[in-house]
Amino acid sequence: MKKFLRWTVILIVTPFVLFAAVLTVVSLMNITVNIDAIRPLVEKGASVALDRKVVIAGPVELLPTLSPSIEVQDVRLDNPEGWGSSEFVTVKLVRIQLGLLDLLRKKINIDEITAEGVSVHLESRKDDINNWSFTSSEKPTTPVQKESSQAAEDESAALAFKAVDKLFLKNIEVTYTDAVLDKTINFQLDELSGQAPVGESVAFHAQGSLQGQSYSFDLDAEALNTFRPKVKAWPLELTGLIAGTPFSAKGDIGLKNNERQLSLNVTVGAVDIGGLLSWLKVAENVKASTEDLGLNLQIQGDSLHEMLNQSTFTFTLRGGILDLSDPDSGKGLMLSKLDGTIGAQPGSAIGISLQGEVDTTPVSITIQGMPLVQYISEPGELPVTLSFAAAGAE
Repeated sequence: MKKFLRWTVILIVTPFVLFAAVLTVVSLMNITVNIDAIRPLVEKGASVALDRKVVIAGPVELLPTLSPSIEVQDVRLDNPEGWGSSEFVTVKLVRIQLGLLDLLRKKINIDEITAEGVSVHLESRKDDINNWSFTSSEKPTTPVQKESSQAAEDESAALAFKAVDKLFLKNIEVTYTDAVLDKTINFQLDELSGQAPVGESVAFHAQGSLQGQSYSFDLDAEALNTFRPKVKAWPLELTGLIAGTPFSAKGDIGLKNNERQLSLNVTVGAVDIGGLLSWLKVAENVKASTEDLGLNLQIQGDSLHEMLNQSTFTFTLRGGILDLSDPDSGKGLMLSKLDGTIGAQPGSAIGISLQGEVDTTPVSITIQGMPLVQYISEPGELPVTLSFAAAGAE
């Protein structure tokens, strides 16, 4: 009987020992397996899942270990049928490494995600249809629904996404076109690297350019397994440089006050406001600057024109200078020591309220402009209504 049990144990254990030994040898020798034969199945499965045509033109390779890694080259994801251009996303190389033992426990722990040479073309049409929505949009849930939604999500989740031990993105180009505003924005991510270990804070570093101006930033946020933007807001912090100007920001992204939004309180150093407005293509020939600039942003909407119409922007200035002199004659006013706010509410005109000095005389300025979306869609010298009060006269 003992002999029978011993041989039974040996027969059961031996395949697992051999499997572990083979994986160890393969891992040490760094042997990759070409699995191009399954490429048609992968293309078909991905195309059906995304309801978009997926093409893999390059090799597909697998490194079979306890943390298997799959590398795919030259991938193309097309736009929906009937769209103007065909390509939505192209990727030169993507590599994903998963923890196999965690996957068996229904936990997705990603050891590595690497992507290089990614090109993304985002478009929103005049009928408010965009090419990045893969499913029909869902309306935000009410507070009561949120609790039940989260419980249902917890119960129905077959796999729990927990961590990314290593993330590395390189040479990512994003082009966004808004047909309503007839505007195109170019975003370049030269490099993004970071990690989000199990139960620990997310930490990413990124650098690149936006509309020709360089930027770099560090992002810190709560653990990745707490990222549930359809259920609750996810706190985050940013620090970095844009166009050589330092900034810091704290806020959150996700469901907040029954709305999905990005909320940020941003602190910026000395800013050339005229240069900023020109770079954003909001207005030209504005001669203004400030020692400190604070921004409170409550951003909602899927497209650029929706964000401009649905979001709240509040700018706080301290130590500002506004040059209202005529560029030809040199005559006019120079306002200094300006403190105040610039605000834009959803669908409302921009309002500016400032207090400062002309020479040594205290002055108060109120400016009523137009809705922000009009400044973006029709950049240039646009009319405003200005009220000026000094020495008791208006």
